[in-house]
Amino acid sequence: MSKGTGAGIDRLKALLNRVGPGGKGRDAEPARYQVDDEFSVPGIGTVVSGTVVSGRIKAGDTLLLGPSPTGEFTPTQVRTIERHRLPVPFVRSQEMATLALRKTDRRDIRRGMVMLAKELKPRAVWQFDAQLVILHHPTTIKRGYQTMVHCGCIRQTARIIDMPADVRSLRSGDAAVCRFSFVRCPEYLEPGEPLVLREGRARGVGCVLAADPDTPPYDKSKHRRQRHDRDGMSRRARRRARKIDRADAKAGAAAAPAAAAPLSPMRRWLFILIWKLPEARHDETHYS
Repeated sequence: MSKGTGAGIDRLKALLNRVGPGGKGRDAEPARYQVDDEFSVPGIGTVVSGTVVSGRIKAGDTLLLGPSPTGEFTPTQVRTIERHRLPVPFVRSQEMATLALRKTDRRDIRRGMVMLAKELKPRAVWQFDAQLVILHHPTTIKRGYQTMVHCGCIRQTARIIDMPADVRSLRSGDAAVCRFSFVRCPEYLEPGEPLVLREGRARGVGCVLAADPDTPPYDKSKHRRQRHDRDGMSRRARRRARKIDRADAKAGAAAAPAAAAPLSPMRRWLFILIWKLPEARHDETHYS
């Protein structure tokens, strides 16, 4: 096949037409829809585009949309469905479609959200465990490392908060099970989903092993390791105390009355010439 002359294009098209759909359908499972984009259509309202991961979605179905920044899922009704700019009564798994939602504000929707059936009883997660393989990284990866996580339609920065005890850092080619924590908002994850890590030229792949919905978001200030001195006070607390002492001393100096500045030698001679010598001459003339 040549891209210049076009020779062999017909043979390639004939081969692609004989290839059947890949993978097995998941129509019997509960509905799950990943939101890839959102926009507004005049006369229609809020419309979302994405892919049906599993199940079937029909016009008029009520699904749970979320998670919100607080981790909540809101019931939303599907008004109409379109595929390739044509209205359809339903969509099945592994199909892309746009859904018009009823009484839903566009500002409440973001990329990475999901629309799920009620029987799934979804819960948002902040932290999750993943099997990670580093394909390339110029230096090393340690605890606290932040990277962009791509998992389905999810695009969000996550932080590595825990690593195995026998692993201090990861380099190119290393593999380990790490715990991640999302930075901005919670997401909906299921075990077994593949993910990709990207940060600059660094690349990594992995798979979600477990998602913990009961774990609160990672608090960096609470888990920060503090170095203590002999008095038991951390360096950060000691710097803060010194800063407060300097502020108090400055405020006390400003409130105290200003002391008289000592006279320089030149000013002392001028004072004598102007004030003291005339007074001494006046006393001499008076007594004489």
